Amino acid sequence: MKEAIATLKKMTECCERLPKRAVWVYSEFLTDKIGDVKFTVLVKELLMTLADFVTAKFVALQVIKYGNTAKAPGNLKESSLILASLLEEWGAGMMPVKECIDFANICAANANP
Repeated sequence: MKEAIATLKKMTECCERLPKRAVWVYSEFLTDKIGDVKFTVLVKELLMTLADFVTAKFVALQVIKYGNTAKAPGNLKESSLILASLLEEWGAGMMPVKECIDFANICAANANP
């Protein structure tokens, strides 16, 4: 898994442009691995890099879409942290505000604090 994430990161660094369709293909995989302690740092770096290519809004929507369905226990926490990082980096104008609020409601209603 670590090699796969490293390969995706290397591809992102070497490409001049990345289509949203390509990012969409592996966004579920990345969001599923964001809660895994071994991969959290790598996935966060990759998602922040991807925001430069396909907009922060697209990355945030993918994190929101797949963030609450993953099986890892720390996934909601790490998904919330990546959304906060995207918000700090890009500002509220580049983020899907309504979807972020809905995701925050899902996180607040979770049984695992």
